[in-house]
Amino acid sequence: MILDEHSRTYARIYECLISLGKTADAKPYKEIAYRKNPNHDKVTMQYVETLILEGRINEAIEILEKLLHRNTTYNPAKRLLEQIKTGHV
Repeated sequence: MILDEHSRTYARIYECLISLGKTADAKPYKEIAYRKNPNHDKVTMQYVETLILEGRINEAIEILEKLLHRNTTYNPAKRLLEQIKTGHV
């Protein structure tokens, strides 16, 4: 699979805007980064966190489960999925 070479650029723009306190401006960049490369674990986790903040829990769970199907040892995803399922998010 050919990955879009710019997916990480969008993720970095997101991170910069977040650090400047521009959460609303940052949101589209995280989604673009995820859509361009849904196999990047860190980008996926950041996108899932955005979904959780928006109350899109079922979508977040689905994406976490896909991540864990692909990468069964990714502990941040395991922990977050467990927190969601036990109501600690």
